[in-house]
Amino acid sequence: MALAQQGGVNNVVAGLPSLQTSSGGFAAYEGGSPSLISTQQSLMLSSLFGLGREIDVSAAVSFVATLKNSDGGYANTAGGKSTLSATRAAVYALANAGVEVPAKAQVAEYILSVFDSDINLFADVSGGDGNLVSTAAALQSLAQLGLLADKEDLIANVQVALEDEKLSASGINFFSGSTEENAAGLVAASFTSLDLGDADAWVAFFKARQNESGGFDEDTSPDSQSRAEDAFAALSALVALGKSTGSQGLVDSIDSRGLLQFVSRLPQQLSAAAFGFGAVAQTRAFDQVLLSQFTYETDNTNFPVRGDKVTTGVSVRPSLSVSSLVPHSGLTVALQIRAGMDSEDFEMAYNPDFRTYVATESYDTSKYLGALSITARVSVVVPEIGTVAFRITDRLLSSYEINVDATVTAPNGDVVTTGGDIDVGTKFEFAVTLGDAQTPIPGLLSGPFDLILAVKDSSLVVIGQQNFDGDGNTKPITFSYTLENAALPAGNLQFNFYIGVHTSFRLDYSVGLPMVVTDLVNSKKAATLGDSVEVSFKPASATNGKATQYSSLDVNGKTGIRRFFLDVVTPAGAPVATYPGTSTSDDEDVLAYTFTIATGSSFQLIGEFELQFRYQTSDGESIAVSNYDGSKLVSEPITLSVSAALKVSEVDNKSFPKEKELKYGDTVAFTFKVSNSATGDAVSPTADSTVVLALRNTNKDGSKYTSTEVAATFDAETDQYSISFIVNPNAQKGAGVFELLGKNAGGDYVALATESEAQWAVPVEINGDITVQEEVFAGSYVDGRLANDKSALFSYFFIPFTLGAEGENLEGANLFAVVKNDYGATGIEGPVAQAQDEEGAVIGYQASFVQTIDQTPSGSYTVEFYLESDKQRGLDTVEPFFTVSFPFKARSNPIFPIRLEIVALVLLASAFLSLSFKKMELEGNRRKK
Repeated sequence: MALAQQGGVNNVVAGLPSLQTSSGGFAAYEGGSPSLISTQQSLMLSSLFGLGREIDVSAAVSFVATLKNSDGGYANTAGGKSTLSATRAAVYALANAGVEVPAKAQVAEYILSVFDSDINLFADVSGGDGNLVSTAAALQSLAQLGLLADKEDLIANVQVALEDEKLSASGINFFSGSTEENAAGLVAASFTSLDLGDADAWVAFFKARQNESGGFDEDTSPDSQSRAEDAFAALSALVALGKSTGSQGLVDSIDSRGLLQFVSRLPQQLSAAAFGFGAVAQTRAFDQVLLSQFTYETDNTNFPVRGDKVTTGVSVRPSLSVSSLVPHSGLTVALQIRAGMDSEDFEMAYNPDFRTYVATESYDTSKYLGALSITARVSVVVPEIGTVAFRITDRLLSSYEINVDATVTAPNGDVVTTGGDIDVGTKFEFAVTLGDAQTPIPGLLSGPFDLILAVKDSSLVVIGQQNFDGDGNTKPITFSYTLENAALPAGNLQFNFYIGVHTSFRLDYSVGLPMVVTDLVNSKKAATLGDSVEVSFKPASATNGKATQYSSLDVNGKTGIRRFFLDVVTPAGAPVATYPGTSTSDDEDVLAYTFTIATGSSFQLIGEFELQFRYQTSDGESIAVSNYDGSKLVSEPITLSVSAALKVSEVDNKSFPKEKELKYGDTVAFTFKVSNSATGDAVSPTADSTVVLALRNTNKDGSKYTSTEVAATFDAETDQYSISFIVNPNAQKGAGVFELLGKNAGGDYVALATESEAQWAVPVEINGDITVQEEVFAGSYVDGRLANDKSALFSYFFIPFTLGAEGENLEGANLFAVVKNDYGATGIEGPVAQAQDEEGAVIGYQASFVQTIDQTPSGSYTVEFYLESDKQRGLDTVEPFFTVSFPFKARSNPIFPIRLEIVALVLLASAFLSLSFKKMELEGNRRKK
């Protein structure tokens, strides 16, 4: 949650100057009245985020002075009585301002005056009841004043009281069930010699209090809240506990990332910002609150730092910017630059002109070639917290300057530019020039370096390598390379020039050789569900009627890693499953891949499929590997057929009329299981395959078709399928057969048998009448967006309707509508949408059309509604499911222009009301029956 992000507590830090009033004090919100506690919280944030240059610190100090009372204490607001909490705020406000507290002894006397000697704890006001929170505040204040060390009797009395307050339950130690009070007890204990015992038992309290939001519950009550002050108290307690017990890293026991997220969601309030950021500042996550960046200046403007590269031989001076929404000016920064085993330390001073921290000296890069590790140790002292420290790191590469000029010639003599396509026989000539700060390019010919050219294919396998020894060299540095064969996959071909890890240059070209399958071995072209099928092949690249296979080794004899996949697809090309290949090699190190297809026990891999291979480059690009007959690419696919004998068992008819006569609106419901007869294993669905109950009907020519179907649901714990189906308008009226069928990933049906091995089928007769209640909205309008255009005149037809039977509102009808008029077909048609209420329940259907006036002249119109299942049967003639007729008069001068969105909104509202009433009417009729 870098503070550069706007919102919440970040805005408090950014707008801190706006909270300072004319009195010099700070208010909790802009325009509010100033208070001492708000001033202390503001000055703490100023210290934490280095905002001292953005506010008037001296005016704030003056404001604090006005709130001191004659008893030595401070009031929170003008004219108020002294309180310990306000006095603590004054002590810390002045500490954040870098100012000594005036008349320390008098302030200490006031603090001692609120000590409740009856229970040996401090109260917030004189005569008040002693408590842990006030005791921690008193001891913190006396310690900050430097007047606690000689109060031995007081410390001893507090220690006795704290000993009496200690509690333990279920291995957890605590002073109080309140997070804030328990934390205060530990803070107070850190100023005494109280033996706290096992630190982990105290830590367990705060670990248990941190919740899913990252904050801390204030107590254990059901309505407990996560407050910023509880988070600050918890972290302060863990720091104090570490001090008391000598334990390290106790703060790391809480979820600092979660805490950071909690703080990022806090409201835009001053106290939330002070407590929230105060909590994070005591963790390792504080550096994530700030934005930081290294920049570098060199002593030679011809050799600036570019990215992470610095030319060896220059002197570089780092600068560091650290900011919230404004640069932080109050940090102590120490810099270390490490080169190998050697390191140098530098101071960094704040430069107010550039608002950055600049190293006081430069670093000479000629001492080292390679990675320079740069670490800034950053700290800021915040009195309420202590020292907040974190590290900021960066990395530079001290390297040579390098340039490569390439001359690339194709086999036909054409010149190939960088990034161009290359083929077998392409020749590469490279001229490499080097330089450093003392010997600029191209002057550096020799030195203690080895320059390497590594040629890498699209899997980053090294297929060629050349070394050049720079020691004592006097000649130009050149490399020659020829792509001699096709033993490499398609994709990018890299030419990498490098010296060590620091100096590099890269040129890319494209290899477009067709990749092919050779030496294919398919263990089973026809398998049974549950089988494993092994497929293997040797990848190759084809050129000039010849396939060249790949080596499993790179040019240095190391195993090269390439990635190949087998995709199982439907005959239509839809993906079903993907299997990664396992690489192997033969005695001649020829690369091969084996794929294992587990047909498993689901409907997904039952049926006819095609096997396709592909290669994946190092950057994720997929390249098809084609089938090959030894001399040319072939289009004939590699196939796999998976059959299964599937059995339906444990059928439980919940609602299936025994007479097998069904009416529209009737419910069919039952449960069952499906198993593989060969293995006995349950057969389960997948995301794209399942079991359906299909109503199968017969055309006059004897061909079968499905008029409607419903997918089963599946309970993975019991392996049980459930069908729940309301006979909807898609169901063809008359004789039909309900069949339970599997459906594979390609949408093909898979037969399911009964215990007697016959196809699971139930003959049914669908009867009953479907009632249609419709309403027609038709009219004309001028589109307000096109009011000055002749084409702005439009007509609309909007027909909401319900379908009902036996008092049931029938859902799920798949319909399309065709508009006709006195002149015949209009060419206007489209699908019918289902209308839903605000809860997503289907309340009816709606057909809507918007056309220009010239397409819809005045006259009589009929909208014919058809079932999609009838349309897909391919019959010569199809009767409409129902029709709606109405007269229409096209108006050439609608009253006023209106936007289409408004028309649609009005029509949808009208349709919603119409359909709602019609649905209520259907339900009323059902109740009467």
